[in-house]
Amino acid sequence: MALVAVPWASGQTEASDSARSAIRKAAVSQRLAVAPMRATAKLQWSTAATSMRQATMRQRAAALRSKVAPPLLGNSLQPSRRWSISAVAGSAFAGAPCEPLSLERLNPLVERASEVEEVDPNLVRAVIAQESGFRPCAVSPKGALGLMQLMPATIEELDVQDALDPGQNIAAGTRLLGRLLDRYDGDLALALAAYNAGPTQVDRANGIPAISETMQYVSDLLKKMLTQRAPAAGAPRPR
Repeated sequence: MALVAVPWASGQTEASDSARSAIRKAAVSQRLAVAPMRATAKLQWSTAATSMRQATMRQRAAALRSKVAPPLLGNSLQPSRRWSISAVAGSAFAGAPCEPLSLERLNPLVERASEVEEVDPNLVRAVIAQESGFRPCAVSPKGALGLMQLMPATIEELDVQDALDPGQNIAAGTRLLGRLLDRYDGDLALALAAYNAGPTQVDRANGIPAISETMQYVSDLLKKMLTQRAPAAGAPRPR
């Protein structure tokens, strides 16, 4: 018995294929239309979250700065200067509204961060002493915060949630020290100068910049490091 083609069946199949193709195209078009909106919403949310975090940090810094600024100005320091023990002879730290962090609390935080970043813990402790006198609430007139006096740009770059938290502050400050030591091939003097004045100043000067505060800062810290026990032969560099 001969088979006879049924025209309507073939037409129905073609219509079904055409419908499926149209549905697929519509779905793709919808995804393409929604993707930019999703990306924009995600960006807006991220920007808003960052702005809120920065606003909170600025409010906390301003509140602390209102308590700390009078002793700084009373010592005739320039408002743009960052704190250092050599610069303020310890009196500004005494005006900070908190006590120095005890060694029992400090040392485990330093040891943990130093191990992670492969930086000499003695260097980290020396920087903390120089920067804040071990006071976790220290705030400079330029807005540097905490034990290792993290600047706002550093706080944002390293995504520090609470720069006044000792653990987060030490972790970020130690990470920054490690990056600077890598940047300057282990040259401790240049890394310290960059920590104080910023890498741009060091690169521009092709060495320690001729800034009196920075030169004193580097000198004081190098002296502190020299008093530490000399490493054994073949030991890794103090990084």
